[in-house]
Amino acid sequence: MSLGKIVMEPLVSVIIPTYNRCKDAIECVRSVISSEYRNLEIIVVDNASTDNTTENLENLFKNNSILKVKRLQQNMMAAGGRNAGIQIAGGKYLLFLDSDNIIHPLMISALVEEMENNNQIGLLGPVMFYYKDKERLWFAGNKINYWTSQATYVTGEWDELATDLMKTDHIPNAFMTTKEIVDEIGGFDERYYIMYEEADFAARIRRKGYCVMVCGKAVTYHNIPLPEEVVENEMRKLGCDNPLRTFHFAKNRSLYMKKYAPWYGKVLYFCFFQFVFAGVYCVTAVKNKRLDICKSWICGMIVGMSMKP
Repeated sequence: MSLGKIVMEPLVSVIIPTYNRCKDAIECVRSVISSEYRNLEIIVVDNASTDNTTENLENLFKNNSILKVKRLQQNMMAAGGRNAGIQIAGGKYLLFLDSDNIIHPLMISALVEEMENNNQIGLLGPVMFYYKDKERLWFAGNKINYWTSQATYVTGEWDELATDLMKTDHIPNAFMTTKEIVDEIGGFDERYYIMYEEADFAARIRRKGYCVMVCGKAVTYHNIPLPEEVVENEMRKLGCDNPLRTFHFAKNRSLYMKKYAPWYGKVLYFCFFQFVFAGVYCVTAVKNKRLDICKSWICGMIVGMSMKP
């Protein structure tokens, strides 16, 4: 991978929210410190972890002045954790990373170079591969269906997909924007808590006239189970393996559709598709003897229907 030389490296603030992922957070920070890009500050936001995340990070990296650890008194999850990091970030660019990422040494340089050269890009993310299988593509863009609310990820053979820049509806997990844009749109909508907060963030950036893109020259590795490792866990495959996540998943689909779907999409979703999803998730939950998941989905759906966009 060959990148043009950036004469003056602008400061990049890397914001990493985490909760009870001490080992993952340590590896993520190490990968950022090993980056070719040098003008960095790393802000880890500890969402009130109970696994000594703050203490371990501070001890391991006590001689590294670019790391700051901000511990919150309660778990604000992804949206709130990122906003807490934004408050103390000083960079021109903000790079948001989930703590289960191991970034390629050239990733930050590639993202900054594209952002510096194209002021129409408001949000830019890397191509993402599985950490356990670095040749297997996890994400190279997606498309949200504004009738059903479903997001379809671009996967497949990377050699067939590879381009420098690809349009996408949103970017999960790892993405860069500017502090100026974040100030303009007001950060993350904390009503989402977790799930769809990234899609909402991207949608508000697009509404300001910017492009949301994936950079083919930038790579990160997502340290999550391979698909075959969760084949027996039907609820995990659906993204609903705990009640809290399930509640916000159901709630946030409705909130997102209220905010961004066209009128005909809203009609189709709220009159038909949300009940189809409720049936699929609840039947699967009952089959797996997870009545708590079924209850959480129904409660989330009801709350989402009552929320103002």
